[in-house]
Amino acid sequence: MSAGIGSAVEAGAAGDDVLRSTALLHAALARAARSRLDDARRPLAAIDMQLMFSGAPGDSPRAQAQATGGGRSVCFCEAELHDAQGRTVARAMATFRYAQTGAPR
Repeated sequence: MSAGIGSAVEAGAAGDDVLRSTALLHAALARAARSRLDDARRPLAAIDMQLMFSGAPGDSPRAQAQATGGGRSVCFCEAELHDAQGRTVARAMATFRYAQTGAPR
């Protein structure tokens, strides 16, 4: 995946564990979903997220995500987590729902 319109990259610090790597993936997915909005402050909720780890994240993992589809109310995103050597150690998919403009929070 490449970082561009509708995509985001998150980098973690050395010593991150799986829980922190999961948060890193979520942050990259949410940032990719927000990149499609005209108003980045518009409320966003994850309604589904799937994570698949294929290896240990190790030190300095990097998550890269992109929006792959959706419309005015939902967004579909995919992400990969890479270790320090650039190997893919996890993949994630998420569906986000955008709050309606002017809706109460």
